Amino acid sequence: MLKTLYQCKLNHRGFTLIELLVVMVLVALFAGVAVVSFDFGDGDRHVETEARRLQELLKLAQQEAVLKVKTYVLQTDREAYSFLELDEVKKIAVPMTKDDIFRTRKLARGIEMKVTVQEDSLQQYLSQGEDKKNVKEKNPNLRYIVLFASGEMTPFEIRLRGESTTEYVLTGTIVGQLALNNSRETRL
Repeated sequence: MLKTLYQCKLNHRGFTLIELLVVMVLVALFAGVAVVSFDFGDGDRHVETEARRLQELLKLAQQEAVLKVKTYVLQTDREAYSFLELDEVKKIAVPMTKDDIFRTRKLARGIEMKVTVQEDSLQQYLSQGEDKKNVKEKNPNLRYIVLFASGEMTPFEIRLRGESTTEYVLTGTIVGQLALNNSRETRL
């Protein structure tokens, strides 16, 4: 009878504690890898990064304008933005190609930018051969924010939105103050 009971135990053997622990560790490891590889809220992060980058670039351009006693322009459209330097003699705006920091930047796919400018300060700097109407006809989405050597700037509001509902709003006042807000928080 003893032999039969022993044989019966061998035939109906279950998993050992070590085997169960190894399986649980492997399942937890694979679940951890899956969660890390799945990107939660990536669109919001890209929009926030772009909004902060634009804010910092505007601050830097504003400081450069004051230090070098020059007038700079932020030129925006729906997909990109770039910095221009105004040539006071020729009355034209030329790209800032000497400094890679102020290069033309395209927005990441899925990010929308809407710019509202309170006044068109660039009109006084356009060359006499090119009037404001012709510039707007070439690209009606272009908006210009002028950064003066005095530290002042054209009042503006830039709205950046990604694929989610979060929207970042960068505002600038005539006295050169910048503020970045989003739809979830009051101030960044």
